[in-house]
Amino acid sequence: MSRKVKRLIAGILALVMVFGGAEYAGGMEARFAAALELNTGSEDIDLEKLFAQGYEWAPKAELVGIYTIDWEDVDPDFSGAYETEEDTSENTEESTEEHTEAPSTEAPTEEPTEEPTEEPTEEPTEEPTEEPTEEPTKSPEEERVPSAYEGYAVISLLTDYVNVRSDASAEAAIVGRMYPGAKGAILEVRDGWYHITSGSVDGWISAQYAVTGRDADAFVKTHMSATITVATDVLRVRVGADVESAYLDYALRNETYAMLGEENGWYLIECEPGVYGYVNGNYVTIGANHSIAMNNDEVAAYEYQKYLETKAASMGAQLRGATYATEEQVILLAALCRHETGVDEYYASLAVANVVINRILNGYWGTTIESVIYAPGQFQYVEDGILDRYINNPGANCIQAARDALAGINNVGGYIYFCSEKKAQYDKYESWVNIGGNVFYQRK
Repeated sequence: MSRKVKRLIAGILALVMVFGGAEYAGGMEARFAAALELNTGSEDIDLEKLFAQGYEWAPKAELVGIYTIDWEDVDPDFSGAYETEEDTSENTEESTEEHTEAPSTEAPTEEPTEEPTEEPTEEPTEEPTEEPTEEPTKSPEEERVPSAYEGYAVISLLTDYVNVRSDASAEAAIVGRMYPGAKGAILEVRDGWYHITSGSVDGWISAQYAVTGRDADAFVKTHMSATITVATDVLRVRVGADVESAYLDYALRNETYAMLGEENGWYLIECEPGVYGYVNGNYVTIGANHSIAMNNDEVAAYEYQKYLETKAASMGAQLRGATYATEEQVILLAALCRHETGVDEYYASLAVANVVINRILNGYWGTTIESVIYAPGQFQYVEDGILDRYINNPGANCIQAARDALAGINNVGGYIYFCSEKKAQYDKYESWVNIGGNVFYQRK
């Protein structure tokens, strides 16, 4: 949302706070139009400043519905923003008292010299309600908006995980897991255990491994990529981390920003691209992108994915999507790997298996493991029965290489050709890599 739009919205809110339910002919749009049209010599008009003073817009008699401003009545030194609810209440009382007086029977002979009754007789001395400057009558904890984590548990472990159990006991069956930073709604508290629901999991976690409320706020700010969400209608964004600093923008209710820093209970945000400022931490809630609990099947898939990522990183390989294969196809692929590389060559076997998968993705030799392996003239001695002897005993390393390649571990990139290093013709290759005595290459 642009700064102009935010200031327009803030101005409207300020006007509503000052004038309450008063109705003016012409509406807000007419008043803005008039200010721009009839005061062309005042390009730097601070409309919000006028609203904050409770300025009454007066109609021009000769232009029905068009409004202008008597600039002689505007206090040039006014620096306040919106009036507080207390200011509005006092104005209402003054207005009520004056309306109870007997009306004058004489027609006015000149313009009234008194200020409008709804305009305050002196400058407001209080800051906006969302940023109190006086000593609060409540404790700081009571002054703040409630934590977004009231009624929620956040796993506070930095490593490992917490088991979710079927009952409030360490002996109860495990129904799932929650990893660091995972979040769940608390349904019940019993004997140091939280009954939570999160994702597809409903169960119990030990309270010693979780935080809630303000403690969760602190954990998120320290250990996660925290965000803040505005919890009041309009909140000033200031240059510095205190109420004395000049303000440069407005943040509106439910807007969310990345928390870039914290100073004295104020949070640094980027309110617009390249524009940074502080908001009062009493009027925002803390949040983050939390994971959820996993059931046992989801845990198995998650742990296997982590294993693949770790293994691929350890050998400098890439991790791509998995390729489906039956158990018979896995054995056939492993047998080809042993035929081409030998029984103990895991990395070379992994490379051969990935060439087969790359050819499946290419589609020229077919789209199945069988069609690629048995394509005419592609793999030496495949059709003479030599491959068959390895199908019954491909070897553990070759089976593991076939499974890892099908799971997505790729150590040859997009290469679809290879040969023994004795037959390599490097001058004909755009690029190549030697793995276990075989050269995997891309043609020029």
